[in-house]
Amino acid sequence: MKISTRLKIAELICVAVVAVIVAVLLSTTLRVKHELAKNQQAGEILQAVTAIRYLTLEYALRHDERTRDQWLLRGASLSKLLKTSTEFTGTEEEAILKDLLETHDNVGTLFSQLVKNHQDLELDKQKNRDTRSAGVQTLRTDHEQDASHDLGGLEPLHS
Repeated sequence: MKISTRLKIAELICVAVVAVIVAVLLSTTLRVKHELAKNQQAGEILQAVTAIRYLTLEYALRHDERTRDQWLLRGASLSKLLKTSTEFTGTEEEAILKDLLETHDNVGTLFSQLVKNHQDLELDKQKNRDTRSAGVQTLRTDHEQDASHDLGGLEPLHS
């Protein structure tokens, strides 16, 4: 074999090795970009779940209308994020997303019940106040009638 042929074969081998290295680097770069995108989306989901948790605790503590409205907006945003997530393509990842969505729906139901219970409690408190006010007014009227009846038979004092 001639030296020039050997050099051409060595050159082809070097080119092939460089091509393999470029292909591996390109594949690795694409894989890393995909994993970074998955990581970013997972971070967004985590942030939304954490916000829902804190808003739930704040509503349970204060029962503010603003907190309830924020919870509903964040809940809708999280639901949309879980439904439209495209970065998670594995069967295990899709199962986890489905489980998260079901759990979020259950938490939404529980939050709605919490809101309804608070509203019912406020209505009951108002009814009790109204009932007590009516009862006190009735007692005052009865007491005033009894007092005027008792005083009706007395003669005025002369000085």
